[in-house]
Amino acid sequence: MMSPAKNEAIEKLLDSKPEQASIIRRWTGLRNNKDTAGTLVFFTYILKELEQRAGGNPFDNRNTIYEGTDDDNALNDHVARYKSEPRAAAYLERYYTPSGHLTRPMLAIHTTYDPLVPPWVTNMYSILADRADSDQFFVQQYVKHAGHCAIQPRRLRGDSNSCGSGQLEGLGRQRAESVMPPADPGLER
Repeated sequence: MMSPAKNEAIEKLLDSKPEQASIIRRWTGLRNNKDTAGTLVFFTYILKELEQRAGGNPFDNRNTIYEGTDDDNALNDHVARYKSEPRAAAYLERYYTPSGHLTRPMLAIHTTYDPLVPPWVTNMYSILADRADSDQFFVQQYVKHAGHCAIQPRRLRGDSNSCGSGQLEGLGRQRAESVMPPADPGLER
């Protein structure tokens, strides 16, 4: 069970090793040790739950070359390597791997800083939707705000550079109307 005490313990550990914490923050794009600790604890529990649901480790990093640190050689020399368990990997692929195949409009609204789900995650969904020839169904907008799912209604009406000034409504409606199938006359009353 996640607890604030675990987050605080990890944050204190990061605080005690400022040079190493700085490397982790730069690599992850996280802004501070509190966000880093919370994200590490959160994803540790996600991995634990996935292993429980999948019946083993679904991840394999034996052929992964990591990059983006001050010393990628040291990272790759010392990172722990794991072999996935086939049954668990199949479970993950079946139930958790997004395909990008959309059959109706999907709107992704994201904050410009999210310590748990960085914006590149939904950027990748746009690529998947394009590869699946479903990009006409996918619209992504952003809100100038920090935090996970910290989107407030007033932000949706805010400035002209994000979801405001009708941009969200107009783009979403325009894209949705261009891809929506005609109404079934049998469903009208």
